[in-house]
Amino acid sequence: MRGIHRWRFGPFDVDVTEHRLLKHGRVVPMTHKAFSLLVSLLHRPGELVSKADLFEQVWPGVVVTDAALSRAVHEVRSALGDSASEPTYIATAHGLGFRFIAPLVDEGAAPSAASRWLVGREAGLERLDAALAAVRLGQRRTVLVSGEPGIGKTALVEAFVARHASGHAAPWIAQGRCIEHYGAGEAHLPVLEALEQLAQRAGPAAFVDTFERYAPSWLSQLPWLARKARVGASERTDGETTPQRMSRELAHALDMLSLRTPIMLWLEDLHWSDPSSLELVAFLAGRRDPARLLLIASFRPAEAIGALHELALRLVQRQQAEELALRVLSPRELARYLALRFGSADRMPLDDLAAFIHRRSEGNALFAVSIIDELVRGGELVEEQGRWRLATGLPDLSERLPDSLRRLVHQQLEQLAPDDRRLVEAAAVVGAHFSAAAVAAALQADATDTEERCTTLARQGRLLEQQPVVVWPDGTAHTGFRFLHALHWQGVQERVPEGRRTEWQRRIAYRLEQAYDGQSTTVAGELALRFEAAREVECSLRYRRIAASAALGRCAYPEGIEQLRRGLALVPALPLERREREELDLLLPLGAALMVAAGYAAVEVGTVYDRALALCASCGGPQDLMRALRGQWNVAIIRSDMPTARAAAERLLAQAHALDDERMRVDAHSKLGQTCLHQGELQAARLHLERSLEAPPAAGDRAAARMAPRAAAYLAWAYWSGGEPRRAAETCARALALAEHADSPHSKAFALGYVAWVHVQRGELAIAQPLVTEQLRLARDYGLLYWQQVGEHLAGHIQAKQGAPAAGIALMREAIDSMQATGGKVGVPYLFCMLTEAALASGDLDQARAAMGAAAALSQSSGNALYAPEVPRLLGLIAQADGADLAAARRQFEHALAIANRQGSPALALRAAFCLARLFAQQGDLAAAITGLRAARNAFPADADGEDVTQADALLSELESRAQASTPSPLAGQR
Repeated sequence: MRGIHRWRFGPFDVDVTEHRLLKHGRVVPMTHKAFSLLVSLLHRPGELVSKADLFEQVWPGVVVTDAALSRAVHEVRSALGDSASEPTYIATAHGLGFRFIAPLVDEGAAPSAASRWLVGREAGLERLDAALAAVRLGQRRTVLVSGEPGIGKTALVEAFVARHASGHAAPWIAQGRCIEHYGAGEAHLPVLEALEQLAQRAGPAAFVDTFERYAPSWLSQLPWLARKARVGASERTDGETTPQRMSRELAHALDMLSLRTPIMLWLEDLHWSDPSSLELVAFLAGRRDPARLLLIASFRPAEAIGALHELALRLVQRQQAEELALRVLSPRELARYLALRFGSADRMPLDDLAAFIHRRSEGNALFAVSIIDELVRGGELVEEQGRWRLATGLPDLSERLPDSLRRLVHQQLEQLAPDDRRLVEAAAVVGAHFSAAAVAAALQADATDTEERCTTLARQGRLLEQQPVVVWPDGTAHTGFRFLHALHWQGVQERVPEGRRTEWQRRIAYRLEQAYDGQSTTVAGELALRFEAAREVECSLRYRRIAASAALGRCAYPEGIEQLRRGLALVPALPLERREREELDLLLPLGAALMVAAGYAAVEVGTVYDRALALCASCGGPQDLMRALRGQWNVAIIRSDMPTARAAAERLLAQAHALDDERMRVDAHSKLGQTCLHQGELQAARLHLERSLEAPPAAGDRAAARMAPRAAAYLAWAYWSGGEPRRAAETCARALALAEHADSPHSKAFALGYVAWVHVQRGELAIAQPLVTEQLRLARDYGLLYWQQVGEHLAGHIQAKQGAPAAGIALMREAIDSMQATGGKVGVPYLFCMLTEAALASGDLDQARAAMGAAAALSQSSGNALYAPEVPRLLGLIAQADGADLAAARRQFEHALAIANRQGSPALALRAAFCLARLFAQQGDLAAAITGLRAARNAFPADADGEDVTQADALLSELESRAQASTPSPLAGQR
């Protein structure tokens, strides 16, 4: 019996995992010790459990008296409605112990009814039942339960959960709550909470095994489970983690777990969700492959603005989810609720009372039930000899009852004893969900006494409801509670004076900090908020940084950025001498996060790094300066701001030499080489890139391993431009090999894109095509937008070359538009040149002119000179295609040839010479054609290959044959 975690007897359900007793589906409040005693008896049904055994199991390691045991037994009997003299459930063996005597219902039996007072929601329950039935057949379902505050979203889902929570076919149920107190700043909060519950349902061993194989990046976010894994989190993840990867991992792991048992994942109050959790909902709902997963998300439509509104609309329109919109209750439904709860009432027809309550509550279920509870508590609805009656008339009730739920909450609060009122107010400062231990910390009271007082209030239905036990890392374990509804919590919270709130937040924060010593990452966001509310700025800043680091570590970039921005807002409150250092510590990670989330070219990214560099001059160390310069270089290179990129790379190299840091030197040489290449300084680019690749990355140096394939890909480009096509092809192979060992999707996509580009320039489309396909897969899977844009452009170019010019040109155009929309400029002139070639080949001169005009303007404004020779060459081809001004075409070709020679780019010089040779041949000047083309070809090795060289050799052969056939040529025999 020790493996059992759920029992059913009479109208009761006992759930050890959730640490709660339910009667007819409703939680019965109990203290932690009383619940533990009940479970101890249930583990040995019918057997005598001695007092000694109970002391050991319920109070391990603690010496207590018989009085403590008697109080616990009395509380259990009160909760069960049992009698010591005529027991139904717990019998006393005087002086010896106790035994559980009621028959237990087999787990495979039909579940007990859910809340017997739930009315007006039958259709909703049927739709949820239908969704679960489909899920059992392997058809994933997503249901969005929407409705105004207090309308009964939670009650509906709880009733649905309760009716399916037991039995041999019960699904694994996991609930995650979005909490207004934390909002967008706490990444994946509801998802992580649900995963912790799912681990309990599935069993920690099975959960860890599945997530270790399919979702290691998620396992590392669950410390108590990660410790059970066989290897460390850093060893389980194979390279960079991205939001897209985390979504795929979680989806795969849930799919695999659901093969054993259907999974019901309930995310509550999605209107308070963080952005990353919304992205996960979209990903899970959008999957089409079979899985036994039911995703339920509840939210308030009026607060579902922005991302949530768009998400709900998109999922419903695409038939990836169904919306279950709850309406207010009708007077007839309220009358049925009254009849179910009270039976027939004397002296007042139920229809009249229901109509009165409906007018006051406007059919809002929470307000209606709160009014009824207040009538019972105030003695207006009284029970006499098993029958209920209304003691006063409706006019009297109208005088006494407030006209809003918030005012009713205030009235209920005033009815409490002063000490209980203070307790409830402290609980509201803790949050809508709270532990008795946290309330005790706020009040500086005894935690056990606080727990008992909260339990009493919950048993009386006074604003609170009991929840499972909350265990802190330091071993503190006390019952959890929640306010009956968020509106109750808000109504109480707004009454707490600011000074008192500040002091209570300070006490709670320091107690939590003590409890989570060494594990504060899991509550860093909460601690940051509490310390900020307590006006402890330095503590809040510390936890803002910790929370940001944790969020960014799980690729929750919006939440990480929000934490860092909130931290920056606190900096002015620091002492003057601390401000600059704290600001710099926040700006450096903010810049890196913004580059991923908003794009390298985003204006804010540049602003952040400009400010960081300014602060480095006054308070930064060498490592700070290196980080700021790297950031500035990344921004400048993507924006094609070559002078700024060059200056940043040169400063990086100087700093590396000053520190005698070889790893930094390698990084600086790589960045300076890339910059020089874009500036058309081929010789300098080769020297720097070769220097960065002289030694293989050290074992375990992931950063160097990720830089190496990028440097090799750029070096291949430099070799191709420098007239060494074979060496370029060899370096392409090296870049791909380095990328395989880098464990970095970004580095691999980078290498695939540039290697494919080199093969396209060599005319090897059959080699380039699978590389582009793999690059696009990586880019889409990992959210690498820039490399997706590059891959789509290359795919369009290949399509156009292979006989589908219209489709290829359209894809190229879309890729360019997308790149420019994100602020990227560095590769755009090259992409426009390739688009121009495709347009010329298809005869679309208008598009060719437009593309060439854009390429020329970008080349002139950005300092991006590598492709500068292509601009006049393509302008010459456009003029030649027009046929109107061949002299203008010749001037453009000659200009292109001069630029390429000045840059030392034989590859682009050969292209210009080829076009010029054809023009001379068209005009009958074969000697000039042969002389110019031969000079360009001789800049290459004799065994050089590639499309340009092959075409040049073929044209030379043709021109020489024509020259020999027409007249004896002095050039004959010079080959």
